[in-house]
Amino acid sequence: MEAQVTEVFETALGPKLLAMLDAPVVAYLVDVLHAQTARETAAEEAEVVGLLGLFLHNCRCYGDPEAAKQAAAKMVETLRERGLLPKPLPVEAQSTRLAAPVQLGRLFERTVADAARLGVATQFSSPAVEVNTNEDLNWEERREQAREQRRRRKEDEKKAAVLGEYEEFLARRGISTSAQAVKIHRGTGDWKGSEDVNCLNIHINMGKQVLLDKADLHLASGHRYGLVGRNGVGKTTLLRFLAEGELEGVSPYLQILHIEQEYNGDDRTALQAVLDTDVERNRLLDEEAQLLAGNVPADSTM
Repeated sequence: MEAQVTEVFETALGPKLLAMLDAPVVAYLVDVLHAQTARETAAEEAEVVGLLGLFLHNCRCYGDPEAAKQAAAKMVETLRERGLLPKPLPVEAQSTRLAAPVQLGRLFERTVADAARLGVATQFSSPAVEVNTNEDLNWEERREQAREQRRRRKEDEKKAAVLGEYEEFLARRGISTSAQAVKIHRGTGDWKGSEDVNCLNIHINMGKQVLLDKADLHLASGHRYGLVGRNGVGKTTLLRFLAEGELEGVSPYLQILHIEQEYNGDDRTALQAVLDTDVERNRLLDEEAQLLAGNVPADSTM
């Protein structure tokens, strides 16, 4: 099935447009189409066409967004013509998604209470039993609220522990999240080696928490990459290890500019703020000023 979907995708684009897409992008778009072949994973057709069209337009396969959407719609239609898409269920077999969760306990209480007010007897009504509909005495909601509070408290404790380990990790390297927002690492001597980054079998842990294990990182020179992930998975930590040269596979002659996600600005321009972080440049400027002023330390060497 996946081979057939791949054929439909490649045929619809053609060799010229297909060559404009990187292999990971092609694999992702084929997976999106392949998900449509199963009823359990299929999404709304309009959403799939919009997603595929957006990628094809942003990757410059099509200059016109509408043309990109039309190409995506043609792919989906080809899958339908080949019988690769599941047939729609009859109306009576289609499930309806609820707009909000339904609490059966509350629904039962309201049903019995309404019947009692109307004087209608039900199989659950009894003259010896009264249903308490007081909001303050809803034990089901109280238990749920208590469970939610315990869950949030555990999450806060876990985040605080990870944050403490992270601050200790930064302190060991002499890095402050507020004092220095930009670091430049300059190589020495003539340039040697590749400008690409190829790090294999990366393992990074913060205390007992493993952030990355047996991970590979490949960055090709001249490309732009986005690092996406939820909070706490190790995005910033990976960038710090990369900038500090602690990952094997990074050329020592490669200059790395690392900008923190939070930076307290001042009156300096953006260019001056970056230049001021170059320790080697600042040292040479100070030495130049001392030479021009004739105030050279006695132990200085020329």
